[in-house]
Amino acid sequence: MKKILVFTVLMMLSAFMTAQNVKKVAVMEVKADKSVSSMQALMIRGSLETAVGNTEGYDVYDRTNFETIMQELNFQRSGAVNDNEIKRLGEMAGVQYIVVPEAIAEEGNIYILVKMLDVETGKYGGVREKFCKASSQEIHKACAELGKELFVSTTPVKKTVVAAIPEKTTTTKTTEPKKTVDPVAPKTPVNPVAPKKTITTQKIGEFTVADGKKVKFAKGNLQYQASTNTWRFAEHQWDMVGVDNKNISKKYNGWIDLFGWGTGDKPIKTSKNKKDYSVFNDWGNNTISNGGAAKWRTMTSAEWNYVFNKRNTTSGVRYAKAIVNDVNGMILLPDNWDGSKYALADVNMANSIYKSNVILKQDWEELFETAGAVFLPAAGNRGYRDENFPEAVGASGYYWSSTLSYTNPLCFEFGYYFRLPSFWSGIEHYGMSVRLVYDVK
Repeated sequence: MKKILVFTVLMMLSAFMTAQNVKKVAVMEVKADKSVSSMQALMIRGSLETAVGNTEGYDVYDRTNFETIMQELNFQRSGAVNDNEIKRLGEMAGVQYIVVPEAIAEEGNIYILVKMLDVETGKYGGVREKFCKASSQEIHKACAELGKELFVSTTPVKKTVVAAIPEKTTTTKTTEPKKTVDPVAPKTPVNPVAPKKTITTQKIGEFTVADGKKVKFAKGNLQYQASTNTWRFAEHQWDMVGVDNKNISKKYNGWIDLFGWGTGDKPIKTSKNKKDYSVFNDWGNNTISNGGAAKWRTMTSAEWNYVFNKRNTTSGVRYAKAIVNDVNGMILLPDNWDGSKYALADVNMANSIYKSNVILKQDWEELFETAGAVFLPAAGNRGYRDENFPEAVGASGYYWSSTLSYTNPLCFEFGYYFRLPSFWSGIEHYGMSVRLVYDVK
C-alpha cells in the first residue's frame, strides 16, 4: 500500500512538472490587405494554431480568451501596432510566445510571413516565410511547415519517466582501479583541427547602372552615431542595427542605419512635414570614417532598376534572394560573376523566397565576397506604422534612391513582394537603409 501511494505521488509530481514546462503560445489574427480573403486569413491562423498544438512542449492559448484581452486593451490588429504593444498583450494573457502572421496574395499565390515574439524579452526569436498556391490544401501545408520551422531551434520538453520502485536490495560498492597516465607519452589529438582561413580583404565588384556607366558599392550599409557625429559603413555586409533604430536622437551613443529621405545633413530628422525634405542632401557628402577617399553617392531609381533588370552579365545572373550567415537579404552579383563558383537557385526572380539560397559565412567570404558580390540585408524600416519604431526587420529591405518623382521620393523594396522602384506617397520621414556607391572611371 505504501508503494502504491509513493508511486501515485511521483506520477502526480511528474505531471505537474511537465505542465509547468509547457510553453503557452498565442497566435494573432493575420495582418493582411484586401488581396487576402477572410477565409484565407482564418485558414492561416487556424493552421498555425494546429501546428503549434502538434509541437511537443507547446500549447495553444485559447483564442476566445486572447481576443477578449485584445478588446479590453482596445487592441486593433489593423491599426498602428508595434512590438511593445504585442509584448504587453502577451504579458496580459500570460503566454510565453506570440506568433505574428502576415499575408499577401497575388495572381493565385499567397505569401505568408510568420514571426514569433518572445514575450519575456520583447524580441523576435524567429522569422519564417512561405510562398505557395492560394488553395486551402497548400496553405495548410505551408503553415504546418512554418510551425515546425519556428520551433525547430527550441528544445522540446523532456518527458519525465518515473520508474517502478524497486525492492530494497543490499549492494556492495566496488572501487575501480585508477587509470594511470604515462607522463612521457605525448598527447595526440584524435581529430586535429586545421587552422581557419582568414579573409582579410573584400573585393568590390563592378556593376553597370547605365549604358557605359559602372559603379562599385560600399562594403556595407551606412551607419551613423549622433553622440560623436560619426559616419561609417557596416563592418560586414549582413550587419544591420534593427530595433535599436528606435533610439534615434541627438544624445543616443549607439548606431542607427535607417534614415529619412535625403537626410545627409540631418540624419536624425523624423519630422513628418514634407517641406522639411524638399532638398535632397546626399549622405555621400559626409566624411565616412572607413570610406577612404572615394566620392560616395546615392543611386537614382533608374540606376537601381538597371542594375537589377537591364544589365548584361557574364553568367546571366544579376540577383538572387538568400539567407547569408543567418540573415535574410538580396545578393547582387557583379558584371563578371562566374556562375560555376556557386550554383544559385531562383536567380533573377522577383517572387522567390530567401530560403532558395542558404549560404554559410565561410562560403560567402571565400566564394562571393572575393568575387565582388554585394549583399543587401533585409533591415526593415522605421516609422511605417509607428512614428519611430522599426518593423519588418529581417523580413523586408527598403533602400533609398536619390530620385524624386513629382513630390514623392522613390525607394527600392524587396521582401513581401518585389517592386522596383517602389512608389509611395508621403514617405520622406520613413527610415530606410542606405547603400552608397562610387563611379568607376
